[in-house]
Parts: sequence; structure tokens; C-alpha cells
Amino acid sequence: MVRKGTGPANDIDSTWPAFLDRIDIEPRRALEEFHRFAWKLFEARPPIILRSLEPTDRQDRISDLVLSCSEESFQKLRSYSDIGKPFAAWLSTVLVRQVINWLRSRKPSEELNEAVHASDTAQGIGLSNRVVESLNRCMAKLSEKCRLYLVCLADGMKPREIAVLLGVPEDENRRISDDTRHCRKRLRELLLAEGVDPEQVTA
Repeated sequence: MVRKGTGPANDIDSTWPAFLDRIDIEPRRALEEFHRFAWKLFEARPPIILRSLEPTDRQDRISDLVLSCSEESFQKLRSYSDIGKPFAAWLSTVLVRQVINWLRSRKPSEELNEAVHASDTAQGIGLSNRVVESLNRCMAKLSEKCRLYLVCLADGMKPREIAVLLGVPEDENRRISDDTRHCRKRLRELLLAEGVDPEQVTA
């Protein structure tokens, strides 16, 4: 996994941070630089689902991410492929998935649905409590896959980036795009059934 980095180890916009080149030759330094990168990234650009957590849980999830990416000689980091997007986008999708799995392991329905409804976004665009409650109920009726897709989309991720997260071949990108469209359509239908204008929530 050796190639020339596209920027400093802590450059969160780099497609290939320098620490990726150090995994085999300087693993301890690679871990230190990756650790600083992850904390800098998620303090500056926390995904919506991370912002929904208490500060202590938020810190624990970042620590767990760093640990999981460094286990077994950085096996998870080695799965990263440069597709022309910032490494940070890939790492954010990994974090989102781990947070969802953590929430599901605690309280399979209540905790997950509370976090996935993207409360920060709802408050940011001035939704009423009634609409937020309706959104929560709609999200609870969706599959886990749809909840994951919608959280990723809310954080600005593209279907191709979601495909990278799921580890599917490039020729599966179209299926991911179709699935995300289906999930958004299903959410809109559920919102309409609740008497909520989908444009108010999903625009």
C-alpha cells in the first residue's frame, strides 16, 4: 500500500494522506498521524449522526473507529481505494456505519431511530416538533439499509461513496443509486401519509 501521498498527513481534503504510505514502513507513526487526522476531521466536520450523540459517546465512537482501522495491521485502512474523492469522505462513511451498528446493539429501534432522524438538520431548517415526530416515525418504518443510505445522503455522500463503504464492485454502483432513489421515494410516501410535505423535510 505504498504510493506518494497527495498532501500532509493531517490534510483532511487529501485523497491519499501521507500516513497511508507509512503503514508498512513506520506503523507506529502511521497510527499517530491517522489518530490526529481522525480527530481533526470529526471535530471539524462531524457527520449528522455523530452530532446527535452525547459528547462522551461521540468521543468514544471516534476512538473506536481509530482502533478498528488499526487492527490486524491496518486491514480496514488497506481496503481504502483512491477514487478521486477525499479520504475523509471514505472515513466518514465507515464512521457512520459503525455508529449505526453501535446504536443498534444498544437499543435496536429506539436509539437508532432517534439518532438517524438527523435532529440537527431538522432544527437547522426550523421544523416543528410535530414534523420532527412524524419524521421519526417514518424513519422507524424503513429498513436498516434505507436508514443507512439516508444518513449517508444527508451528510452529502454520493452513491459511489456508499458503494465503497459496502465494499461492492464498481458495476454495482447503479444498483446502489437505484436503492437510494427507492429509499428516498419510500420516505416521501411515508411523510405524505403522515400529512407532512416531503419538500419541507427532504429538499
